[in-house]
Amino acid sequence: MRGVIDLCSADISCVAVIASFAFILIIVQTLVLAFYFKNKIDELLGNCEAIKNPSLLFSQPGVWNGITKLGTVATIFLLPKTMLKYGFIDPVQVKAFPPTFKYIILIHFFMTLSVFFVLGMLRLRSYLCGVWRFSRPQVAMPSRTRL
Repeated sequence: MRGVIDLCSADISCVAVIASFAFILIIVQTLVLAFYFKNKIDELLGNCEAIKNPSLLFSQPGVWNGITKLGTVATIFLLPKTMLKYGFIDPVQVKAFPPTFKYIILIHFFMTLSVFFVLGMLRLRSYLCGVWRFSRPQVAMPSRTRL
């Protein structure tokens, strides 16, 4: 119980501001990467079933298509044996994928996971400490007395 009390007394406003800034930066970075890599992914991994037929992996048109492709490519490089087992990838094209693009996408993936983890821990801290940031403040009602 002492750990929860120490956690509640800590001032984490700086951590919350940094995590919020990182979240906004991740959103901007995701959109930039989605637009930048959208056509390159189609060219470099065109024979992969996961890229060629995006409806298999719940892809949406427009911006969501680019974001989904980033996630698909990250999944291809994180779980290559599983993707090969189900026939979603072409091993020749995956091996020919440029390492710089691969590392940019994977680093972005892990940065996104880290930011969401920190934001989740901040939310857990607010739950454990009884801090409800998004609830309405309780305002004392003035007492009505009859004269």
